[in-house]
Amino acid sequence: MVSKQNAALRALHELIVAARFRAYHGDASEAATILDDIEILPKYLATHTDETLAYEEVIQSVISKLSGLSYVHEHFVQDIPDDW
Repeated sequence: MVSKQNAALRALHELIVAARFRAYHGDASEAATILDDIEILPKYLATHTDETLAYEEVIQSVISKLSGLSYVHEHFVQDIPDDW
C-alpha cells in the first residue's frame, strides 16, 4: 500500500511532467494553467494537518480545465490508503 504522501508526490510529479510537455509542445498557456493551480501542493505536503481533500480538489480543478489529465486523479485515488 502506498502512503498518502507518496500518492500526493506522484500526482504532483505527473502534473509537473504534463506542464513541461505542454510547454515544450508550444502550449505555454496550458502549462501555466497547470503550474498556477499546483503551486499550493507542496505547502499542503509540508503541513502537519491532513490536507488530502484540499489536495484532491486542486487535482480535480486542473483536470476540469484541461483534457488528457484524468489519469492523475485516477492514480491519486488508487494510491491513497483505504483508511484515509
